[in-house]
Amino acid sequence: MKQYLLSLSDTEFKEFLNSFYAVIYSPQYDYRYIEYNDFTSLLTILYYVEAIVTRYDSLPYDGVLDFAEARKAFNTFRVFYECR
Repeated sequence: MKQYLLSLSDTEFKEFLNSFYAVIYSPQYDYRYIEYNDFTSLLTILYYVEAIVTRYDSLPYDGVLDFAEARKAFNTFRVFYECR
């Protein structure tokens, strides 16, 4: 995961962070402050993504899911898509 994040361009990294924001955003919350629950949610999501990549990444084990690997993992990722 660290390798992947370091390989992202600035634009890709912002898109990556915005996807996490979309998952944990609540319109009733004052975002000037970071609360413990927000921080733990972010860590949980990162751990979850890392576990999925570790589980479904196959040869050459590059740390990135290609289309075929992502298709196999779709049922696991479906929760993220249904939140939008």
